[in-house]
Amino acid sequence: MSKNLFTTITYFLIVSGAITSAAKNPPNILFFFADDWGRYASIYADSENPSLNDVIETPNIDRIGREGLVFKNAFVPVASCNPCRSSLATGRYFWNCGSGAFLNPSGSSWTNENNPFSRLPKFVDGLADSGYHTARSGKTFAFTPTKTSGNQRALPIYKDKFPRYGLYVGEATDEAERQERHFHSARAGNLPYPMRAVRNKDYLYIKNFKPERWPMGDPHSWNTDQKPTYDELHTQTTVTTTDLDASLTKAYMFTHPDDHFELTLGKRPMEELYDIKNDPDQLHNLATNSGMAPVLKKLRQQVDAVMLATNDPRLTDSFDYLPYSDPTKPRVRVR
Repeated sequence: MSKNLFTTITYFLIVSGAITSAAKNPPNILFFFADDWGRYASIYADSENPSLNDVIETPNIDRIGREGLVFKNAFVPVASCNPCRSSLATGRYFWNCGSGAFLNPSGSSWTNENNPFSRLPKFVDGLADSGYHTARSGKTFAFTPTKTSGNQRALPIYKDKFPRYGLYVGEATDEAERQERHFHSARAGNLPYPMRAVRNKDYLYIKNFKPERWPMGDPHSWNTDQKPTYDELHTQTTVTTTDLDASLTKAYMFTHPDDHFELTLGKRPMEELYDIKNDPDQLHNLATNSGMAPVLKKLRQQVDAVMLATNDPRLTDSFDYLPYSDPTKPRVRVR
């Protein structure tokens, strides 16, 4: 028997044994996922690139990184919480997720419709089919929790202002999901703001399909005598631009309109192109620069190819019509 063959057989036996052992004693799994959390943790601190990470302390997250993997070039598939969770649950682009493509169903009408999201397999259901007991804690995504037998350990429940996010798989009891609801009526007719983008190591390309619409929602009540106050802006999402959650940042931007207001909240051009190495904050749009035409064309074609390959409903503007968008549903505005 040759040495290479012996090594191969030995490796196979070791790997086979490890797989068999894992099957007999499968590890517990904790899936922890937080909304709106960018690349902020002290493990990301870089002396050559000063940032907030130099002053914050996240020892528990840092430990997970040290004992596991730290991703330095990873991105969510969509900048909205529920569509992002739909992609996580199914492994599909958000635009393939039917009712899961939008934040909540309040502006849609899927009754008696063929909803793709109800048919798509969810990865946690696959874990349950493999023998895991699954349960929810806090805000999570679509799957069917395992029915509890009464012998599982209870999950901790936090009733403070910042509820615990995540998904538990392992020893746990069933727990009801806490659904998040943002306001669907950011624009007349409950219309969305469609964007598609592609990013590589050098450039970010964005296509805004409806540049006549407001990206963060209609700025209703802003150009009136009853402008929302600073306190309303940071506590009530519905006072204006409801695709942007209430926050101190939103309050500052509206009360200091000369500080990059148009750059962050204004209408966007049809195409955007940014040099992310030399312009990491994406302040200078190069889409109209004639010297960037070859790059623009290549990335545009890449976006078009993915949309075609995945049968993106935006190809026919289906997202603007039933069942995705129902113009008959009332707009919600609170002052």
